[in-house]
Amino acid sequence: MSRPARFMTLRDERGEVAATSNSAIHVLVATDQWDYREAVTRAIEEADGFEASVAESETQALERLDRDHPEVLLLDLHVNGADAPSVIERARQVAPETVCVVLTASTNPTDMAAVLKAGAAAYLVKQELRDHREYLRHALWLVCHGGFMVGGASAVGLVQDVVSRPIPPKHRYELTPREREVLENIVKKMSNNQIAEALLISPQAVKHHVSRILSKLHVATRDEAAEVAQRQGLVHRRNRRRPPPRAPSS
Repeated sequence: MSRPARFMTLRDERGEVAATSNSAIHVLVATDQWDYREAVTRAIEEADGFEASVAESETQALERLDRDHPEVLLLDLHVNGADAPSVIERARQVAPETVCVVLTASTNPTDMAAVLKAGAAAYLVKQELRDHREYLRHALWLVCHGGFMVGGASAVGLVQDVVSRPIPPKHRYELTPREREVLENIVKKMSNNQIAEALLISPQAVKHHVSRILSKLHVATRDEAAEVAQRQGLVHRRNRRRPPPRAPSS
């Protein structure tokens, strides 16, 4: 699959994305704009391994999330009067395993920051969809396998604007108990499979939690997340045992 010319992607600690599964990736497209819906669903359904359904309002989107549990919720910045960040927050309560992606015309850093803070795994710009046929499908495949993506010609500037902001106090990170457990294991340098086995959850769930942790900590890599976790006291530090003193020589 060819890559679009301008986007930034963040991958796992191996720098790779896991292999695709045999089942089709189900994408729920939430928008009240007819032209947006037609263009996006066509781009999705023309690709092998993808299927699309649509919702025209926040209420309809949440109902279909609860019923169908799609892999991806793809939405515009505004859905029939509802803002994307609020839709994403409610969607994560209804279907926490579903990955949220915003596709919009806006390159406003404030919009991007709000969307990523709410928990989106990708912020994509519509112009790229018009310029690069594979852009959307690459992005959807990537986020379904633990990746993170910010698109558009101004992607670098947008990311720099967000990451240059001061790191919030630790009480504002708002990590869930499960995310803290995953973070503690990230600090221990455990792989996704090892974390899944330790916490008795699926590797896909671990990838979702890792993506959320990186977003909440405003970092790009697992190593940076571990550094912030230890610096901010987000995980318990274990005291290293000192070796017993040697017996005096006779």
